[in-house]
Amino acid sequence: MNYQKTNYLAIKEKLKKLKYENIIFEKNYVNYLKEYNLKSNFLDISFILEHKNSFLFCPLTIDSTKNKKDLNFFGEPFFLIIFNKNIEIFNFFEKKIKKIIEVNKINNVNFLFKKPIQKLEYLNNIKKEGIYKISIKKKINLNLSID
Repeated sequence: MNYQKTNYLAIKEKLKKLKYENIIFEKNYVNYLKEYNLKSNFLDISFILEHKNSFLFCPLTIDSTKNKKDLNFFGEPFFLIIFNKNIEIFNFFEKKIKKIIEVNKINNVNFLFKKPIQKLEYLNNIKKEGIYKISIKKKINLNLSID
């Protein structure tokens, strides 16, 4: 397993080579998030995991305010970008996040994962232990025509 400590701009460049782009990595957007969360101090602790032919990119910051520390991405939930996923890379990711939480005395983890929900009843049946917010994100492609 290969662990590489990096920053979000390096992740952006590596993902660009893999033909993956996301607005969240744009410098202007990150500057906006920093301004919006002016009372926070952010430490970029992003990392990349590589195992065999699998890659896991984790853009991640420690968000420090007066008496608490949160894991997020400049105030937004952090997420994973994975190519050729396998169980070993997930297991290592879990260990890495637990260690980050322990070493840095993290209070909250703000993590976004994609789960298509077909029926709202699904939300009533999930275990909500450790979950304090469930939200939905929608994106609109402004390049498409209205017709």
